Amino acid sequence: NAPIQGSAADIMKIAMLKVSDRLGDHKSTVLLQVHDEIIVDVHPEEIDSVTQIVTEEMGSAFELDVPLDVNVGTGTSWHDAAH
Repeated sequence: NAPIQGSAADIMKIAMLKVSDRLGDHKSTVLLQVHDEIIVDVHPEEIDSVTQIVTEEMGSAFELDVPLDVNVGTGTSWHDAAH
């Protein structure tokens, strides 16, 4: 199990860095990463562009034989964003 968990953690680190780099000119910022989620503080006027960035960068963080599935949620709390 360690090789799979370690690889997943590495993919998330790559995705987080790529998202953070792409947000360079935005007001929105990456806050933290928890397990397989990236938490972003998004300014309301940037929701669409940040959603696109997160989807693109997380989905392409690492090339695998199967696609990386990305779900994006928004809300005023982590709970709201997940539902």
